[in-house]
Amino acid sequence: MSSSGGLGFGGFLVGLGLGWYIFTFLNVTANVFAWLLILAGAAFILSALFMLRQARTSFRRLTNGFVGGVILSLFLTSGIGFMTDLLGGGVAGPYTVEGTRTYSGKIDGNVYLEVNNFNGPVSVSSWAKAEYGIELKIKARGNSQQEAEKNLADFQVNLNENMVQDQKKLVLAYNIASYAQNRYSITVGVFLPARAPTDLKLESSNGAISIEGIRGHSVTVTTTNGGLRLDDVYVDIIRCQTSNGPVTGKLEATDTSIVTSNGKVELTLPCSISGQYVLRTSNGPIGLKVSSSANTGFDLDMSTSNGNVNIDLPSIELSLNTRTAKRARTTGYDVKSIRIAITASTSNGNIDLAK
Repeated sequence: MSSSGGLGFGGFLVGLGLGWYIFTFLNVTANVFAWLLILAGAAFILSALFMLRQARTSFRRLTNGFVGGVILSLFLTSGIGFMTDLLGGGVAGPYTVEGTRTYSGKIDGNVYLEVNNFNGPVSVSSWAKAEYGIELKIKARGNSQQEAEKNLADFQVNLNENMVQDQKKLVLAYNIASYAQNRYSITVGVFLPARAPTDLKLESSNGAISIEGIRGHSVTVTTTNGGLRLDDVYVDIIRCQTSNGPVTGKLEATDTSIVTSNGKVELTLPCSISGQYVLRTSNGPIGLKVSSSANTGFDLDMSTSNGNVNIDLPSIELSLNTRTAKRARTTGYDVKSIRIAITASTSNGNIDLAK
């Protein structure tokens, strides 16, 4: 084998191995494939512009082999369904069918719920029953009625239920390849016992998440292109992140972090226990209502890029006071029995805090 031929084959093996590793974990879409084409074209252009004439052929063989290996790994790992998506056939057509699946079970003590959803909202709330209830509303699409019905029949739900010490652990996910996810939209509704201390880990894409009437240790929420509603949520730790959606509701925790973009943050904080709140958004205002008593002190750090910061609380000492940024503390903050620390920041929006 010639040296240039060895370079080409070596590049092919490197591209195949690297692509196989990446595409095993990557949600491959037509957009990803477009980026691959852009990167391949850029490599060819660079080889033509910057390599010496003698070395150019060898470099081009190396590049060709690498790109060929990456493309082969894409089809080997993602299957023929990716090509169907790329050509438009895998994107669900005008025909739709709907189905409902329900699950339930007894809960005696603590409960941990994990949901991994896509293309639809997730709601979790409490009820008086000593059991959990889960309802899935599934919409499957296809280019024909028969194809839509087949897609619905192919939809597989994985609900793992087991006990870990004294906690009932529920994990809801779907056995659907990434290239086929755009054929479905799923609405998830979950009911949990009001008296059961609860841990939540909720993930979704292209869907809102709503939580109501939950007590427990932790709430972790991640979604995209959807708002978050947390109403009457009292836990120790809250971690929430979304994009292109607002965050609203009434909540209380000792440690809270909420991040969104292109959406407002509008919350009511009961302030019955000490806590730290970090609230960040962009292109949206932040509005906070707090309960202020003689036993409650506030430590505030608030800033915006384009807007006003307004604080309407009694007995506040300002260490920084500008239109777009304020740092303030309640007089005698260190001796208050309830201490609330709030860090809030946004761009292109006002920040308002009042009791």
